[in-house]
This record gives sequence, structure tokens and C-alpha cells, in this order.
Amino acid sequence: MKKLFLNNSISQMWKEATTPLDYFFALWVTSLAVLAIGGWLTLVVHWIMNPNMWDGVQFGIYDTLGT
Repeated sequence: MKKLFLNNSISQMWKEATTPLDYFFALWVTSLAVLAIGGWLTLVVHWIMNPNMWDGVQFGIYDTLGT
């Protein structure tokens, strides 16, 4: 697990950053990764705690093609 945290592409990006633009890009990529993981975790937790949350979901035009 320690190797996973220390030798991934995001941590390598932070280690190799030298200019302010590199740090900005590393912060941007890290923020996007945190938002993506947080969003998926939120969906999974809500799906486990409230499985009927999908009852009223509509998926756009594919949901209305048959009617």
C-alpha cells in the first residue's frame, strides 16, 4: 500500500514540479482526481444506505424513446 501512495503518477508529478506552472498543473490534476473519487464514493455510500434512490432516475432521451 505504501508503494501505491509513493509511486503513482500524481505523486511523481508533485516531486518533479519546479515552476509555478508545474505546481498549478499538479494541483489541478490532484483536485480533479479528488473530485472524481469523492463523487464515486458519495454515489456508492448513498447506494448502500438508500438503495431505492434509483427509482425515479431518468436517463435522458433513451428513457422516453418507447413512449
